[in-house]
Amino acid sequence: MYLPSLPKITTDFGAPQSEVQLTLSLCILGIALGQFFGWPISDAVGRRRPMPAGVIGCMVFSLACAAAPGRRAKSVV
Repeated sequence: MYLPSLPKITTDFGAPQSEVQLTLSLCILGIALGQFFGWPISDAVGRRRPMPAGVIGCMVFSLACAAAPGRRAKSVV
């Protein structure tokens, strides 16, 4: 769903196409690094103990993204 919307994201945010494409590359890199480092940790300590850390991290970074200054996207309506 993200890849077909790249041109719309470019126009809505007024960002260069190369920067918008970089977000997709960084997302895939983050997933790969999570698999690379998360798998051995979960094998060593189990899958239940790292889960709260991941949920808390997701919440903290989501709040940081919401509080980040910047331009707002145009309304779709």
